[in-house]
Parts: sequence; structure tokens; C-alpha cells
Amino acid sequence: MRAVHFILYSSFPCYSGGRENWLYHVGKELVQRGYMVYVYSLESDRAVFYEDLEKSTGIRVFSVSSLQRSSITFHRLNRVLVGFPLVLDALWLFPRRVGRTLRENLESGEVLVAMGPLTELMAALNAVRGSESRQKVVCSVRGLVVQEYASVAPWSSPLLRWLELRNMAQSDLLLANGYDTAAYLRKLGFESQVVPNGVSTAMFAAPRTDDPELADLASFRAQGVLIILVVGTLRRIKGVEEAIRAAPYLKERLGRPFCIVFVGKGNPKRLQGLARKLHVERHVHFLGERRNIAGCLNLADVVLSVSLGAGMSMSTLEAMAAGRPIVAWRHPIYTQLIDDGKTGLLVDTANSAALAAAVEQIVANPSLAAQLGQEAQATVRAYDWSRVVDRLEHLISCLY
Repeated sequence: MRAVHFILYSSFPCYSGGRENWLYHVGKELVQRGYMVYVYSLESDRAVFYEDLEKSTGIRVFSVSSLQRSSITFHRLNRVLVGFPLVLDALWLFPRRVGRTLRENLESGEVLVAMGPLTELMAALNAVRGSESRQKVVCSVRGLVVQEYASVAPWSSPLLRWLELRNMAQSDLLLANGYDTAAYLRKLGFESQVVPNGVSTAMFAAPRTDDPELADLASFRAQGVLIILVVGTLRRIKGVEEAIRAAPYLKERLGRPFCIVFVGKGNPKRLQGLARKLHVERHVHFLGERRNIAGCLNLADVVLSVSLGAGMSMSTLEAMAAGRPIVAWRHPIYTQLIDDGKTGLLVDTANSAALAAAVEQIVANPSLAAQLGQEAQATVRAYDWSRVVDRLEHLISCLY
């Protein structure tokens, strides 16, 4: 039986995010196609998010102990020690321990997929170094990893950049999660193959609606409140502040009750303060993390795609699959997915006034809203998980 080994510097299956969601769905699809799928990730004290992982999907997870086992303590230590614990854990402890575990499980001809060019790729390269077996190392580049690490440990940036380039030069295949990521890699001197994010088109087209998680949104809907949904963690890079800054403009323009609802993990305290400062606290609501994203999208009137970073936006693909009208930044993350005026509306990046104007345009024109949703739903079928895995499986087979 064919086997694929995924390495992820994250507390999967306890943590949910873009990389974790991609791995969960891709792994599940590969198992259905007869592959053995192994995941090497961080041991964690968090509650399990993907509860059906090993029981229902057949994916086997090896949890590796590291300094991150207690996430709260780890984050506090990083603030005090200027990111030194992160660098120690990510560049030495985790790669070393995963490499040792991998060597116990690897057989000739199997494929390792590192879910990042730093920590994960170091672990994969450590595992195959000196081996005479025919294992292949694939690196999936999903975002600007050096910048993310350097935001915690600024002093480490030159080292991280050197390691990233060195690691990628030793991999057998580089995957990019979007055409913008592929362009970034090309500037660094590397060619890559695009394997995009995906979406369960059937699930998002017909979601489960009898769910207690949807109670708040259902209440807004019953009261006639316009629901403007933003899906993503409450981090600055996700555009949450710009979305809140659109609320005063929406108060002037809409002339009806509305609420910008944020779905995603994170502490909302800072953002609640911003809403109070702008006198829009009644128009902003934080749901927290939810499993039933499809159900949340089903109750939304408009979806805002306001994140920055790199790669095809998974939350935007999900909104398209749900048939929701989308307003997004005119940024490579979204221009590679959205045809302006056909499958969504694009506005200048970080322009909250323009964001509000586009929402008003959709709300004032129900036929436009329906048309945008229908066209988006038709377009996104090309990103169903089965097609994403078709692409990945073909690229892996070409390695041998």
C-alpha cells in the first residue's frame, strides 16, 4: 500500500487553521484512494478539534512532544525571551524528534510532504539524510513563513531566510498554495507547482442548519438584521480592523440594522475597544471559533474577504461554494479567485470606505447579490477537494 507522510508544526488535530483544514481534507481523500496517511505534529494540551480524524478517516497521527505542549505558557515565554523558545523549538527540537520518529516508519519509495519550508522541511530532510532508500521530499509552501516567525523573533530573520533557501534547494518538489505564492518563489529562484486550497462543494451548498452553533446568527436573521460575515482568526493580518472601520460608513449608508459578525478564534478585547471608540459596538459581534462554517455562511447576507498574506484564500473558496456575495480586496490572494463584477466585488486594499460602498451596492441590488453568488458557486467547483487531490496525486506520481 502506498504511503504519504505529512509533517506539520502545529498541534493538529487539536488546532484548526488553513494548513490544518487542507491537511484534514487532503489526507481523508488520499485514504479513500488507498493510501496510508501519517501525520507528524505537535503534542498539545488543547481539546481535539478534528474529532473524527483517526476513527473515521484512517489518518494516523504521531504527536511529538516539544516546548509548545502548553500553548499559553509557550506564548508568554516568547514575549519575555524575544522569541528564543520558538526558534529553539522550531529549528532544533521539533525537527530532531520528528526526524527520529520518521526514520522508524519510513520505507523505500514513500513520500514526505513538509507543510512548510522551515521547521517541517528541516524535519523531512533530517529523516532522509544518509538514507539509501528512495524516499522523496515535497515541500508545500503556504504563506510567508519567515515573516511570521520573525514577527515573534525579529533577531532571527537573517538565519531564517538562509535556512529557508537552503532547505528548498534540497527538496525534490515545491508546491505553492496559489499563483501569488508561485510568483514569490520564482523571485527567489525556485520553480513550483500550484496545488490550491480546496472546498467541499456539496457540503457548503447544502449545509446542516439544525445546529446550536448557529443560534446567534439565526436570532439576528429573525430580527431582520443584515449579517455581514468575516471568517478568520482575530489577527491583524486577517483584516479584522479594516472590517470594523467599515461599520461607521455602513451606518451612514445602509439605513437598516446590520451586524459585522466575526467567526474565528482569538481574543476580541482589543477589537471590542476599537468598536467602542468608533461608536459601532452594537454593530460588531464576535462568535468565536465554530465548526459549522458552512451553516454560518448559509445565514450571511454578505461575506467580507479582507485577509492579507499569500495563497488562495480558503475562507473565500468556502463563501463561493456557499453561494454568498463576496466583497474582497483587490489583492493577489483574491484576484486569482474572483472575477470582479462577476463572482464578487473587488475594492482597493485596506480601504474601509470602499468596502462599505460595495456592501451597500450588493444590499441595494438583490439581483446582483444572487448573480454574484450563483456565478461564484459555479466557478468554485474546480476547487473541490477531489480535484485538488487529483493534482497532488499526479505530481507525486511524477517523482518516480
